[in-house]
Amino acid sequence: MKIGIIGLGGIAHQIYFPVLFNNKEIIEITAVMSRTQKSVDRVKKLYNIKFGTTNFNEFICKKMDCVFILTPKEHHKEFIIPLLKKDIHVLCEKPMAGTLANAKHILDSANKSKAKLMFVFNRRFMDVYKIAKNEFQNSYPSMMICQKNRPGREYRSTSENTIHMIDLLSWFCGDAYDVLAKSRFNDSYYEDQFGGLIEFKSGCIGIVAASRTVGQWEELVNIYGNGKTININSPNNIQIIYKSKMSGYSLIGANTGFVDAKDTLGFSNAIKHFFSCIKENEEPLTNAKSSYKTHKLLNILLKKSGLPIS
Repeated sequence: MKIGIIGLGGIAHQIYFPVLFNNKEIIEITAVMSRTQKSVDRVKKLYNIKFGTTNFNEFICKKMDCVFILTPKEHHKEFIIPLLKKDIHVLCEKPMAGTLANAKHILDSANKSKAKLMFVFNRRFMDVYKIAKNEFQNSYPSMMICQKNRPGREYRSTSENTIHMIDLLSWFCGDAYDVLAKSRFNDSYYEDQFGGLIEFKSGCIGIVAASRTVGQWEELVNIYGNGKTININSPNNIQIIYKSKMSGYSLIGANTGFVDAKDTLGFSNAIKHFFSCIKENEEPLTNAKSSYKTHKLLNILLKKSGLPIS
């Protein structure tokens, strides 16, 4: 499988290149692209890649089966749509796009293409959340509470970071019916607190909360329903409590004795899923339709909370 990569920043080196080179018996990186020639030259030398460019017209002329897009969300549309028109499979970092309108253009293009399009909402591929979802294979939770707290300010943190929790709620609970939300900020592009209450058509009540004025990073998820309580202290710990018994898992270094972000945070599983969908001609779990639904719910939450929509 011949692969091209657009975007050669930190996440490419921390996550994607290590995962891809662990699968070098089935893939070949044939082309890379970045805004700067310096980044291109560095990656070509570091990973022994023959072709690199700063020009998308040159890049898209190379023979490729799929392309990984690891750029900021504002550039997703300009790359995804031409690739899909050439029926080149695309794996793209989340979120879907910089605006809901651009996300809709991408969705429309995906619906017309024979190629697979997948967005890396990596929480869906993390072991703790896969275990929890397996407990609700044929039903919905009654209530789900998701917290994602992180110290320090971040530009549009709800759109960039809390969106992971919004996507989890969408995955577990279905389509939203009614939404309430509040936020606190001095600058609306750097919110300090965000909270949302979502009523889903399934009957589930979802709560999402995020704070930037905390002492440490934490991601906590509690799921209730069908006589079960599931407590997740992400990324490594899950506790499942039934009416008559309790089970728990700690996934820290289960096989290796240390934590590896690309595995623990679900990136390796997401990439394997993408390759499998291409091979088996199946629709990715986080396809354009699913990702657009998450983006749409995000926009409703932003608007209700007084934050700028995306």
